[in-house]
Amino acid sequence: MGWWVVAMASWVGGVWMQVVQPLVASPALFGSVGLLCVAAVVGALAARPRWPRASWLLLAWFGLGWACTSWRAWDRSASGHPECYEGQAVVAQFQVDSLVQSRQDAVSFEARVLSYDGHAPDDGWPRRLQVRLRGRPDPSIQPGQQWQARLKLSHATGASNPGGFDLALLYWERGIGAVAQVQAQSLRLVQAQPQHVWQGLVDRWRNGIQQRIHTQVTDARWAGILEGLTIGEQGTIDAGDWNIFRKTGVGHLVSISGSHVAMLGYVLAWVILKLWPRLGELAWRIPSPYASQIGGLIGAAGYAVLAGWGVPAQRTVIMMAAITVLRLSGRRWPWPLVWLFAAVVVTAWDPWALLQPGFWLSFVAVGILMSIAQPQQVVELSWFKRLWAAGREMSAVQWRVSIGLAPLTLVFFQQMSWISLPANLLAIPVFTFVITPLALLGIVWSPVWNLAVWVLQIVMGVLAWMSQSNLAVMDAPQLPAALAVLAVMAGAAAVVPMRAQWRWAWLPFALPLAYLPHAWQIWPQPAAGQFTVAAADVGQGSAILIRTQTHTLLFDTGPKVGHTDAGQRVVIPLLRALGIHRLDRLMVSHADMDHVGGAASILSALSVDSFWSSLPTEHPLLQQPAANGVIPVHQPCIAGQSWDWDGVRFAVLHPSPEVYQPGSSGSDNARSCVLRIEALNGQGRVALLTGDIESEQEASLVDSLGASGLRSDVLLVPHHGSKTSSTDEFLDRVQPKAAVVQVGAHNRYGHPAPGVMARYQALGIPVLTTVECGAYFWRSDDPHPADADHRCWRSAHAHYW
Repeated sequence: MGWWVVAMASWVGGVWMQVVQPLVASPALFGSVGLLCVAAVVGALAARPRWPRASWLLLAWFGLGWACTSWRAWDRSASGHPECYEGQAVVAQFQVDSLVQSRQDAVSFEARVLSYDGHAPDDGWPRRLQVRLRGRPDPSIQPGQQWQARLKLSHATGASNPGGFDLALLYWERGIGAVAQVQAQSLRLVQAQPQHVWQGLVDRWRNGIQQRIHTQVTDARWAGILEGLTIGEQGTIDAGDWNIFRKTGVGHLVSISGSHVAMLGYVLAWVILKLWPRLGELAWRIPSPYASQIGGLIGAAGYAVLAGWGVPAQRTVIMMAAITVLRLSGRRWPWPLVWLFAAVVVTAWDPWALLQPGFWLSFVAVGILMSIAQPQQVVELSWFKRLWAAGREMSAVQWRVSIGLAPLTLVFFQQMSWISLPANLLAIPVFTFVITPLALLGIVWSPVWNLAVWVLQIVMGVLAWMSQSNLAVMDAPQLPAALAVLAVMAGAAAVVPMRAQWRWAWLPFALPLAYLPHAWQIWPQPAAGQFTVAAADVGQGSAILIRTQTHTLLFDTGPKVGHTDAGQRVVIPLLRALGIHRLDRLMVSHADMDHVGGAASILSALSVDSFWSSLPTEHPLLQQPAANGVIPVHQPCIAGQSWDWDGVRFAVLHPSPEVYQPGSSGSDNARSCVLRIEALNGQGRVALLTGDIESEQEASLVDSLGASGLRSDVLLVPHHGSKTSSTDEFLDRVQPKAAVVQVGAHNRYGHPAPGVMARYQALGIPVLTTVECGAYFWRSDDPHPADADHRCWRSAHAHYW
């Protein structure tokens, strides 16, 4: 049996080795490795000595996991080549192949392409699309339907930032080769009903449940949580509620977790066990225990499919299937073998699940539970004593799981909830035994959802009160991979049953956690007289982080689109990953939404000492308190202002005081704050942040400052590379060694303008865009700011998807 443990663990290790590689191996290489490993497995099974067999299995299954995953990656990458379709507009016929998401004036869904311009998809053209639709179609789009529309295709990728969500990985896992933009008026319904009844059956069922929830529950906040509990759709849960779940550590309860799937399976098994003997002859043919176990497994699998077949649901169904098969065959496997078997099946089905936090959180939690599970002795107790014993056991189990998962939450989310234990002791029984069953019963009888909402309102009120404590959450920077592994080992060693003297062995592994705020940072703070620049990849917008030895400034906060903003989605995770919990100064260049859109979220999440901007005095942000409850002192940006931090000089170059006078006719762009940062350590390297100034403001800066006041090593390109900015005279005065454009891919403004980029090229100025570079990082002691391999987060952390 130990040999199979070695084999399964080796398989998972081989899969991991492949998914973290930056490139996919050639077919000749992974084919040869695969054949050699198959031969090695045969040789291992024929080997007589025990240890040689284990060694062969270790190497063979490791290589087999790597080779099989390489083949999967190569096959998927061969189905779409961005150079074939990037930016092209085509007429496509497609079938809706997922749940349809509707938000304000936008609709999105996944689609299976049937034809491009009347022809079946050729090699290199994507066969699955993420369709984003502007406007509301009439009739509404339903799963399984076939539509025709004119699409504009772009490569399925996403932002690349420290601590950020890897949208490109999500697209890759789902087999989505491109993102398609389409206008509602170009849509034409080709076939209202699927050709076969089973096509899109599950998605149509899920879509129907979603519509019924919103019909019965008119408050979108509670409807979103019910969607998460019934059909696994978490995208409609309110951002404020996610913040409460994050601070209290109960987020696993509002998504379809393993506990929900297992609960439904056990309830169905119990019902079948009680009712099966009444079925007469059928009960004689199939024993009740067999029928209950099979029925429970089928019910759990059906619920998992209804909920979108996520990793936690997959893991639970696979484990239940393994246990059911073993019980029906009369065998008992030790828990590590069942645990690893589930990991092998999940990674064989979806190798890239290994890169999801949910995979590790789910498997580690289940591993802890399985390791501490003990056979229960049947003892006659009063109902009160049974309830007391159950509560004490639940508290002990929750304590172990919380301790074991704490390092993982720090590694993946740079946060850990101190109040997770009491919050889960309250929320787990209420969500598991009250809210979730009511949510599922609502599928049969919709009015039950109103009762579920009533219970939700009470529980959320308590959780919101608990989350208000300043001690609720511990923040930590993103750990390097090796230290992350040590931290996870510390959590596991603290809770896995072992001898008392061995338990002290986990203390050395906890040292990285003890020095997190100071020693372990992926982008450390600079020395005195130096500064760092981090231009975040926020899409069509701007957000730049400046750090000196002891101070931090954020210049602009990214865009807001619909109900989401880059502050919550990109900037706050980036700050957490870098170990930043407060801002000495927040500076917003002007009032355009692509610069100020994330400011409200940032003020809500962090303490901010001062707030500089060119915003009008009546702007609501100027009255919003920061996370510490204090409204930051506001100072309008005015040319001539300057201050020194840690041997670094900050100087405001624009706007002039006149723009704040009543009746001033300047646009928001003309009011943009322009900030110059200079290291005073003798090297004198400079960064220039320009907001959205245009040619008129550039000319004013040239006239008032000349070459000496504008020369910079790094230039944040004005107005995202718009044709209204970056004049020849301005660039000649600045003479940057690198120009960085913060811009969104295929944005509707056409930024950066080709003529402007040609101007930079003619002057020999290297240009880096966040579309290709991801987040841009530069230290003022670096003489080569245009080195993309080291300055660009996307290049330094490349993945083949």
